[in-house]
Amino acid sequence: MAKADDLKLWYQQPAKVWTEALPLGNSRLGAMVYGGVVNEQIQLNEETVWGGGPHRNDSPKAFGVLPKVRELIFAGREKEAEKVMADNFFTGQHGMPFQTIGSLMLEFDGHADYSNYRRDLDLERAVASVRYKIGEVNYTRTIFTSLVDNALIIRIEADKPGAVNFTTRYSTPYKEYEIKKNGKNLLLSGHGSAHEGIPGAIRFETRTQIKAEKGKVNVTNDCIEVKGADAAVIYVTAATNFVNYKDVSANETRRATEFLAKSHEASLMPRRLLLMKKPIKSFSDVSL
Repeated sequence: MAKADDLKLWYQQPAKVWTEALPLGNSRLGAMVYGGVVNEQIQLNEETVWGGGPHRNDSPKAFGVLPKVRELIFAGREKEAEKVMADNFFTGQHGMPFQTIGSLMLEFDGHADYSNYRRDLDLERAVASVRYKIGEVNYTRTIFTSLVDNALIIRIEADKPGAVNFTTRYSTPYKEYEIKKNGKNLLLSGHGSAHEGIPGAIRFETRTQIKAEKGKVNVTNDCIEVKGADAAVIYVTAATNFVNYKDVSANETRRATEFLAKSHEASLMPRRLLLMKKPIKSFSDVSL
């Protein structure tokens, strides 16, 4: 029987680079958790955020020169065949790149002098955690991606009432994007970049909402502030206009809004907390 820590990746310091961050994902929405104390970065991915857009990258000239290519190959003139193919088979578009949404940034003022740090990824439950101590107060962050809710969910808590204070922002690498308040949500919208001469056609929208236990939540046009809470739960959803490889006509706003509405239904929270404590059945089906 495996011990409690046998199926955990754990570290005594935050990640410094992307390859040291802890990965989470629900097959559609992914996250890389760095585990920073003062500044936490959670890099966000959604499976349909791509550069470029629908197009054909097969050359109309290829079929016409195919007999010539075959003739050269059968004659042992492979280099000449390669040149004919290079001149006629390729269009300059070699495929569109997967792209990130950006990152959710959490800022914790006054947390620079910490101790008892640990971050881990429980492989059996697909849950990442960050724990540390500031003075006499113990802080815990629990992060997981919910398959049924299509959401990233982060719970931040302390063992002292009113000790949870932080600010949430977005960071994104795109030149054209918008961050704004939308009701109780902080919204990041943008579109994938152009690639190999193909304009960016994928539009994405990310929505974040925070529910606090006691304390106050204030949403502005560039951040969400939480002050004096006992605990707080952050809900993050994302969606795009992608339908299939040739259709990008979906409504990303409607999709993201529906995902977020479902993710924080109060009646479902006890089930989510229970799921965080239980192993994933399919993970335990096979062992070495």
